[in-house]
Amino acid sequence: MKSLTKVVLFFSFAITSVFPQDHIWVITQKLDKDFTLSKQQVRQIYLGINIDFTDEVTSSAITLSRKNQVRSQFNAQVIGLTESRIQSYWAHMRFSSRNKPPKEYDSVSSLLEHIKTTKGSIGYVPAQTVLPESIVVIYPEN
Repeated sequence: MKSLTKVVLFFSFAITSVFPQDHIWVITQKLDKDFTLSKQQVRQIYLGINIDFTDEVTSSAITLSRKNQVRSQFNAQVIGLTESRIQSYWAHMRFSSRNKPPKEYDSVSSLLEHIKTTKGSIGYVPAQTVLPESIVVIYPEN
């Protein structure tokens, strides 16, 4: 019985590591041409570092609220910082009058609505989220 339990546990961990459940998509409005971002570019956008893109993408980042689990996943997987480190970073940026943090939304649906109606906005959602036709994925987190 103990060996069966060990085998089941082994395969459950193996399967979750091969097929991760926590993928994140970075999204924007559909553009006239194909456009993708690297992980480094996404990180720079969300840390308020100005990047020159096409005229269609102004890189206006929006984020989910701190209480949303997807935000924690995004911060860890894409930004590479904890929530407390990000809050500290933005406190310093506000204090020095250099930049403001991304606008926060309480839900994925409100974030999607903003992106649908605001050209140049960039946001993130859990992978496999059903997206409206007017929104495309520009960074798949692998």
